[in-house]
Amino acid sequence: MFLSEKTMREIHKTTLEILETTGVRVYCEEALELLGSAGCKIVGTLAKIPSLLVEDAIELAPSKFIIYDREGKEALHLGEKRTYYGTADSAPFFDDPFAGERRPFLLDDCRIAVRLIDALPNIDFVSPFGTPQNVPAEVAEIYAFETAVNCTTKPIAFVCPDVENLSTIVEIASAVKDGQESLRKRPFIFALFEPTSPLIYTKNVVEKTLWLAEREIPFFISSTVSLGATAPVTLAGALVQSNVEALPGLVIAQLKRKGAPVGMGACTGVMDMSTGCYTTGAPEHALGVAAYAELAKYYDLPSWGNGCQTQSKIPDQQAAIETFMTCLATSLTGVNVVYDAGYLESGKTSSLEMVVMVDEMVGMVRRIFRGIEVNEQTLAKALIQKVGPGGNFLAEQHTLEHFKKELWFPSLMDRQNYEKWSMSGKLTMRDRIAQKIKHLVETHEPKPLPTEVQQSVKEIREKWSC
Repeated sequence: MFLSEKTMREIHKTTLEILETTGVRVYCEEALELLGSAGCKIVGTLAKIPSLLVEDAIELAPSKFIIYDREGKEALHLGEKRTYYGTADSAPFFDDPFAGERRPFLLDDCRIAVRLIDALPNIDFVSPFGTPQNVPAEVAEIYAFETAVNCTTKPIAFVCPDVENLSTIVEIASAVKDGQESLRKRPFIFALFEPTSPLIYTKNVVEKTLWLAEREIPFFISSTVSLGATAPVTLAGALVQSNVEALPGLVIAQLKRKGAPVGMGACTGVMDMSTGCYTTGAPEHALGVAAYAELAKYYDLPSWGNGCQTQSKIPDQQAAIETFMTCLATSLTGVNVVYDAGYLESGKTSSLEMVVMVDEMVGMVRRIFRGIEVNEQTLAKALIQKVGPGGNFLAEQHTLEHFKKELWFPSLMDRQNYEKWSMSGKLTMRDRIAQKIKHLVETHEPKPLPTEVQQSVKEIREKWSC
């Protein structure tokens, strides 16, 4: 769609040359030993990775894996041409729809948000939606994960700062699944790790990579660059750098355990040259994320990308335009996992209004990509001949049988004529979103964990947060 076979070969070739001649900084002794033993040239913390080792890792990594829901049902088939949408979890601020203000994200906001997201049919996986600012910072992700796992049956994506937090989150997930072996066989969680641009793997990122690879718990390695700041301003150069940053993590994971389930991704954000602000609402961001998914397919690996984001500070017209653009672009190339639904201000603020709007957008996009079914029934030749010139199809049995599966029905978009819209209160999109949020928050009850599991999860969190 965006990259030809020839272009992808060029990007791959350039990537291999940079990894072999320039290399990346790796701040972890175990990883450096693994790389050195496998034939890499190690100079201090600099690892120069030979092409053959990279290509071996690409071959060893599974081309597909499945993420389950909390109940053990298959939910996300990653590596196939399917796109799944979900929220993110690191925003420090919350756009409070009830008070109408932007404020620090709190633990109770996580509870409300995840319960709401659990009810949205087009949001496929959940993240805690923000980093709670009213709990100790060093264990904030543990509090947030405990809250999330109690409030949804959907798969959970997460980030965490270090191995200590990671091991606790996995311990909680294992308690939910009756042991780590059950979690390994039917994982309902997956993690996201990011190298530091340009070309650095910090100790925490590498340790988390090794820890999860050893236990065969799925994760994605995603490069997050800023065009013109931490990466070349050209999209081709940014894609090369993103690839140079993502592939070493794949190599390290496969050296630790062959066949470790790892996906790849890129966030090609833009430094706006007039403001200096990092933005993910730009067309270059959407294009870069979608193009990198094509590169992941070239490698036959599951893909990750962030989308459904905006630089706007409130859920306004700018937010709708930018969010729909990234939503559509990620679907065009089949990015497997699309993160960040509900983000404002390029990830600084989480918004319930935005995630409800994205749920509607994804429904529209999915109808487009479902395409047109052509068969004897849908061609409707006999019906057209029967109705003939000047007739209508409203009362026909064919219409009754097909309209529900053929037509997409909005839950937020207004389709009334002006008079009826006016008589019903002249509600704007934000008015209708507010009504939906209020209704879902008041009425939706996620399926709870068994009481004994809730207690086990709480005890694990308390053990590590004291």
